[in-house]
Amino acid sequence: MSTAVKTAPLSQVLITGVLGSLFVFAITAAIIAPFGHHTFTDWVGTAFMAATPAQVILGLLWHNQKPAFVATLSQPLKGMVLTLITIASGAIVFAFLLWGVGQNQGITPCLFNTRS
Repeated sequence: MSTAVKTAPLSQVLITGVLGSLFVFAITAAIIAPFGHHTFTDWVGTAFMAATPAQVILGLLWHNQKPAFVATLSQPLKGMVLTLITIASGAIVFAFLLWGVGQNQGITPCLFNTRS
C-alpha cells in the first residue's frame, strides 16, 4: 500500500524561505547592533575564522555524521555536540594562531590585516 506524498507549491516554499531568512537577519542585526566595527575585526572575527575550517569539515566533508557517536544522536543533542566540537577545534586553531604564528603578540596585522 503506497500513500501519495503532498508537496507544497514552489511559490509557497520560496516565500517561507525568504521570510525565514529575513527573520534570522533581523535577529542577527539586533544582536550585533550594540557593538562597534572593531569588535568584529579583532578577537571576535579571528575566533570565528579559526572555527570556520572545523565547521566546513564537519558539515560539508563529513555531512555531520562523524565522529561516529554523533551520527547516532538525535536533535537537538546532535547540534549541541557538533557546536561543542566546532568551538573546541576553533579554540585550538585560535591558540595556535596566537602563540604559534603570532608569537604571543596578540592580534597582529600578520594574523588579521584589516585594521584601519
